Amino acid sequence: MHFDAKKVVKSIFRTVVTIAIIMVLVKLIYAGMNRAYDVGYRIFADEPITPPPGEDKYVGIVEGNTVMEIGQKLEENNLIRSARLFYFQELLSVYHGKLQSGAYVLNTEMTPFEMMAVMAAGYVEEDEEGAEPTDTANDEPEEDDGEYAGSEDITEDSGDMGASIDVPVDDTESME
Repeated sequence: MHFDAKKVVKSIFRTVVTIAIIMVLVKLIYAGMNRAYDVGYRIFADEPITPPPGEDKYVGIVEGNTVMEIGQKLEENNLIRSARLFYFQELLSVYHGKLQSGAYVLNTEMTPFEMMAVMAAGYVEEDEEGAEPTDTANDEPEEDDGEYAGSEDITEDSGDMGASIDVPVDDTESME
């Protein structure tokens, strides 16, 4: 039996190269998946730049600024880590298209979503017929329709920008 050394060497070389290419591809795919996970995580669960108490920064948003330009201003002021990431956060948030021009005091302990909430607070929404716009930030509370008997309007200022919470109160004792 005669072995052709050239064919054997060629076959071994081809196998080694194929395995090396597969290993490189697996490494690239793994690195890409890690990067995609990191970006996805930061889009929905980004953390503040600094822990409390943070530092107040004054930011001016001019009418006509794009979300990317707003993100660049926030990044320049060390309020966010990435303007590009901010763009995607705004795109996928409830604040999409609602950021308003104005002067804002933002803090480095705020998340990007908290900053968007501040910048969208004065958003004016048009109703479906295109009639009078309604200002969703300054709506007066509606009359109590009795849905929550004995409810109280409680305002907590625990860093959540003074959100008003309607808490039902148990009035079973007073009904007896």
